[in-house]
Amino acid sequence: MRGVVALLIALVGAASAAPNPAAAPPDRAPDSLGPAIESVWVERRISFDYMGFTTAYNCDSVREKLIDLLRLAGARRDLKVTTSGCDLPNLHVSALVHAHLHFFSPALSNAEPNASTLPVVPAMAHWLPVKIAPDHPRSIARGDCELVEQFEQQVLNNFAVRNVDSELRCVPHQLPSGEMHLHFEALTGTHTSEEESIATAQQPRKHDNELKSERKPNPAPDSTPKK
Repeated sequence: MRGVVALLIALVGAASAAPNPAAAPPDRAPDSLGPAIESVWVERRISFDYMGFTTAYNCDSVREKLIDLLRLAGARRDLKVTTSGCDLPNLHVSALVHAHLHFFSPALSNAEPNASTLPVVPAMAHWLPVKIAPDHPRSIARGDCELVEQFEQQVLNNFAVRNVDSELRCVPHQLPSGEMHLHFEALTGTHTSEEESIATAQQPRKHDNELKSERKPNPAPDSTPKK
């Protein structure tokens, strides 16, 4: 019994620890890999629900892990992850977490049936091998087995991925004793393509802000009689 209690304390402590800056996954595909694949940036909005039997998380911890997983799968760096359910009063961690994921990722243009109805932002990308396992990235540990498994089930099919090899045997209330990994190839935008698309996306917002500032009424003249 003491061993089980110690395991649960260790898992909760690891999940609530502050994210390690060094745990961030590698950056985008370098431009030096050779000819890139022509694709398009596609916007995604996904609801993700985590239900854990082994590991509970605080909001910051699960958010950082989801950001790492999204980046590895090909999400552009301006992604947004908002969480709820893990910040209840008197609760430092929770085994039930809801997250809203908003991101752009490369997709082959002929694989997007609604691409013609959306603004097309070109992307140059490469197929890159991805390994998700304990310490790959460093933010992921054996206690995150259920999180990775549910990410695969609920989120991964929204990305352009291929050759998926999943070995996730998550048993409730215990750490995986054998192999734990999720391997695939992800269509990942080059660094230059990613930065250019983010700059392009920011231009309309900048223009709108300028128009709003121009529409602000001029202050009414001071009608107070001068003495």
